[in-house]
Amino acid sequence: MKKLLFVSLFIICAFAASAQWSIAPELGLSAFSHNNGGSDGWRPAVKAGAAVEYAFQPHFSLESGLYYTQRGYSLAGRISIPDDWDRWEFGPERPSLVRHLLQVPIRARFSWEIAEDTRFFVSAGAYVGAYFANDWKQTTLMQGADYGKAFDWGVTATVGIEVKRWFFQLGYDISLAKEYDDGISPKYHVGTISVGYKF
Repeated sequence: MKKLLFVSLFIICAFAASAQWSIAPELGLSAFSHNNGGSDGWRPAVKAGAAVEYAFQPHFSLESGLYYTQRGYSLAGRISIPDDWDRWEFGPERPSLVRHLLQVPIRARFSWEIAEDTRFFVSAGAYVGAYFANDWKQTTLMQGADYGKAFDWGVTATVGIEVKRWFFQLGYDISLAKEYDDGISPKYHVGTISVGYKF
């Protein structure tokens, strides 16, 4: 009888805890700027993934998740072909690096009900990430050149509106990790507009 009671309580607690969890896939468009010795302007990217949220209270939760996005920069106008190399062999050199990143954020999330079935939320925290693929484009000279370190980390924040289960949010990330042998400083500024659905 005690075992049956224990199992029943465990199942009830498991269902109660699971009700506090939610998964929220989202898709967005980003613009990022690289700043390491001079900015080369803003470039577009996509961001896709899903957040996992655990609600401690109606107004406070912790969220994490897994996202795919891109980073990179252009060296157009900042690289020259040596005089003793045939320019016709190389063609136009406008080196552009595209790096593919998997990102895991950890944020504290605060929300307030502002109308029926409508909530305003903000979140802030940090993220870690890893580059899993890299590609130099529009270049022959830079093929095989160093891509930089594979690990990334930084700070992240969002603000948005949740209507029933749909949400619209603005996000901002600042990458602080070392790229080569440089110090810890802002390397990328990233703004994102995304939409998602919470299950």
